[in-house]
Amino acid sequence: MRADWNEFVTNRIDYAQGTYRKTLEFRHRQTVEAQMEEMLTTCLTKDEKTMVDEVLFAKGLMLEQDGERLYRQGMKDCVAVLKELGVLD
Repeated sequence: MRADWNEFVTNRIDYAQGTYRKTLEFRHRQTVEAQMEEMLTTCLTKDEKTMVDEVLFAKGLMLEQDGERLYRQGMKDCVAVLKELGVLD
């Protein structure tokens, strides 16, 4: 059952991410990220940029994991509410 739940939630996360990537908000974010990348490239030495890239990559992974945990908890909370309301048994 747990493997089925994990697969279900992973599929929902993938769907949500795919849907988000089709939005104007996501395209705007990509533009901002490209501008920040350009700033890093022009304002830092190669070694400094490498270090900043490594830090930002690690931070990005942590934020992605946090988002996934929150999404999973939200799904659990939704099921708990539906059970409390008697919609699910």
